[in-house]
Amino acid sequence: MILAQATVEQVKAYPDIVTIISDYISLKKKGRNYLGLCPFHSEKTPSFTVSPEKRIWHCFGCHESGDHIGFMMKVDNLSFAEAIVHIAQKAGITVVYDETPASQAARFDQDVLREILSIAKDYFVSFLKPATKEYLYLKGRGLADKTIQDFQLGLASAGSNILDHLLSRGFSKDQIQRSGLVYQSDQGVLVSRFRNRIMFPILDYRGRTVGFSGRFMGEAAAGVAKYVNSEESSLFSKRKLLYGLYKSKNAIQKEGFVILMEGFMDVMMAYQYGFENVVATMGTAVTAEHAQKLKRFTDKVTVAMDGDEAGQKSIERSYDLLRQLGFNVFVLQFDNQDPADVLLSQGPEYFSSLLAEPLHMAEFKLNRLLAAAPITRIEQAAGVLDQLIPILRAEKDVVIQNYYIKKIAGALNINIELIVAKLKKNKYITNNALFVPIKNKKDKYLKAVEHLTYLAASSLELRTLILEKLQPQDFLQNEYVQIMEALSKVSVLNQDLLPIFEGSEQKRILSELLVRGEQGLYPLPTGNKDWVELVKTLKSNKRQLKIAEIKQKIAEFENNQSDQDIQPLLAELSSLILNDNEED
Repeated sequence: MILAQATVEQVKAYPDIVTIISDYISLKKKGRNYLGLCPFHSEKTPSFTVSPEKRIWHCFGCHESGDHIGFMMKVDNLSFAEAIVHIAQKAGITVVYDETPASQAARFDQDVLREILSIAKDYFVSFLKPATKEYLYLKGRGLADKTIQDFQLGLASAGSNILDHLLSRGFSKDQIQRSGLVYQSDQGVLVSRFRNRIMFPILDYRGRTVGFSGRFMGEAAAGVAKYVNSEESSLFSKRKLLYGLYKSKNAIQKEGFVILMEGFMDVMMAYQYGFENVVATMGTAVTAEHAQKLKRFTDKVTVAMDGDEAGQKSIERSYDLLRQLGFNVFVLQFDNQDPADVLLSQGPEYFSSLLAEPLHMAEFKLNRLLAAAPITRIEQAAGVLDQLIPILRAEKDVVIQNYYIKKIAGALNINIELIVAKLKKNKYITNNALFVPIKNKKDKYLKAVEHLTYLAASSLELRTLILEKLQPQDFLQNEYVQIMEALSKVSVLNQDLLPIFEGSEQKRILSELLVRGEQGLYPLPTGNKDWVELVKTLKSNKRQLKIAEIKQKIAEFENNQSDQDIQPLLAELSSLILNDNEED
């Protein structure tokens, strides 16, 4: 399914970015811009800024930025095409597709399957009534009426017949079978997949029903599984789905982290007690596909799984994968209980206290190893340390790393120096000389770089004049060099430049400059003098760097080369110093 380019261009040109964003956050006008609390990280002071003139937004807290399409993609975890359709519907723009007959048929088929699953969900909900034993079971597990309704739990009772119900709604047997709700028996008869089960509808991140998981409620006969899921399909894949993500995605962004659990009941109970930034895997280990989905909302995960041995091992497997994919991972540790039981028995205050001080993986692993086999010999201590070293190496913050080195040394009764020596063995040592110190305050040169970049992004006339005086390489810092190189090749302005740098640091820098410019920090020049002075600053900075480079070469030649080798360098140095003085 391909959107017609005319539809895409209409949405791109849609001018009212404030209305689009106001559906998600409260914005207040301040000068030429609008301010609000950022939906992508937790903050108390508004730093999320929307420029209606530039049609862009930028958060000065988390440094996210973009246009109205980018906002929709991030806030609702949409693809580009999905964001286009959403904005078009909001703006009253007709959505047109460029489709082949085959793609049109495929899109129609997917839509039909989603409709079948949605109707089935409502059908199952209608059978789960307060008087049924299944409803009373859920109440006995601690779920409130509102939670049962919010998560749209249902019942495939012995007396229900989903096949006949869907046939009566006009769907074919083939369509119903492909939805995964029924299967063909050995005798060729279509049989309901779910019978006598509490039904947990599985929703994708957009809130569309894509499948079910059913919990058996009767006396389990041999071979009857406690839980049965929909068949794997293009809509339903356990490797990709996270239970509760549709309801929790906004809370995850607001809180800045996600609580990762194992079971449906854990998620519902956490949500019931006010912990809304929670998801669970679909009975599988954490996968790269799960991590990829979470990464779009946060890079911080607190793992809260069952306190039994299986749950603890699952925590370690989850940690290994998540760390490899760049997440910061913390752990909640329970004593032989699952999260739902902890919430019920000890209350939300206790759960909050655990969340306030989650365990680092080094401490969690140390606790597990010591509980399994108390240290009585140095060989045991060495074995424990060997299992902790990879976790310490994965910790990039040296302050945190040093803290746990000391903690482990105390617990194992060994010298800190021994742990440090083992930690550094075969470890890559970074050459500090490759890094340039970052100044806390912007110097005159950096201010000039920012101001000139903003002017070049905002005015074609000034862009031409600036690039007549300067080369992109004169901006020296790699991100600004790349921005100016791109500007030299295009004739678009302001927010229309952002797609060129999609997903890069350059986009963040440019967005911030455009918003700051709207705040008056980079005024447009009233005459040639203003921008020419900025150009002089860059040229002078370039000369100063060249002067330093030549002086370094001269110092090296003085010890090893003849005067004849030094003379050209001295001449070049003299010329540079003279030019610099004349500029001043």
